[in-house]
Amino acid sequence: MAKAKPKTFYTYRDLVNMIRLNEGERPFYIYGKDIYIAERLITNLYVQQLNESFLDFNFKKVDAKKMSVASLIDECNVLPVFDNKKCIFVYDSPIFSKNKSYEKQAKELIAYLEEIPDYLMLVFFSEENATWSNSAFGFFMKNNAALDLSNAHSRLMAEWLRAGAKSISLDISSQNVDYLIEYCGHHANTPEVNARMLYTELVKLADYCDDKEVTQDAIQRICTPYGNESLEEMLCSLNEKKVSEVLYLSDMLMKNNVYPTVLLSALSNNFMVMLFYKELAKEKNVTVWDMLSEVKKSDMLRYTHKERLENIMNQSKNYSRVKIYETLVACAKYDDDVKSGKVDAKAGFLQLLCHICA
Repeated sequence: MAKAKPKTFYTYRDLVNMIRLNEGERPFYIYGKDIYIAERLITNLYVQQLNESFLDFNFKKVDAKKMSVASLIDECNVLPVFDNKKCIFVYDSPIFSKNKSYEKQAKELIAYLEEIPDYLMLVFFSEENATWSNSAFGFFMKNNAALDLSNAHSRLMAEWLRAGAKSISLDISSQNVDYLIEYCGHHANTPEVNARMLYTELVKLADYCDDKEVTQDAIQRICTPYGNESLEEMLCSLNEKKVSEVLYLSDMLMKNNVYPTVLLSALSNNFMVMLFYKELAKEKNVTVWDMLSEVKKSDMLRYTHKERLENIMNQSKNYSRVKIYETLVACAKYDDDVKSGKVDAKAGFLQLLCHICA
């Protein structure tokens, strides 16, 4: 096992400089719940080196959970199409796991990486924390290419979000970026809250604020406090159609200053994910890992952590596809009615819940 420590970052500039200096010349293994910070950065920097007309051929994202190293190497050995470079992102490869049965494949990968082709820009990503005894991890450690994003430093997260806000023309102060991070629950007590979730909240704010400066009130009205266990309980009870529990929990949340607009956003995403699952399940047997992968690819769905996805998949039997469609239409109508002043936000939301549970 390597004795060195993985590279950690305290500022976004440090991460940017390291990726830029590397220029894709050596492979990285990037792990931890906040890998999305590095994923977006590397995508932007590496894609700039590729011919835009042939990105579909030369920029690949590979779900490696069920992929052998031999198959991965075959993919890597395919030459670039009308370009000097190609880029491959590899997600959740089991060779980095605690399972010793993958050790032989890990050695195969190490042998390949020691002679990696000049045209290949290769990055491995995993939201799981590193297994220090793993030989593949040891290889990346030895080459100063294991990057730890298991819990991004507050300064790094704030700088990255400010850069993200600038890229989507969102006017938000440094103070309110810090407030957003705290409000959404990116701290040790809510380890499931990650960078992908926070970036989703930025996008929601951009849609809502419409060129206006973001205020703390806007954050409270629009953004989801992911660490709120009562919100999770409300969605779980809603999926089970336990109307009395749903009404009690929603009323308690609103009394604790969680806005109906926040509850509506969480509720809508819940049923969109459920519908997405039902559509996928028509074609094949879908695992929670399949769902995680598909949700990450979708621009329509907010990131949903694994336990929440499992609940939605198990509870989807309580709703037909027709009912889910009707629910999403009802959510959209409620949103329009509140914005136009036709209904009171709180009273209308309670009526919506009763309609869904009926």
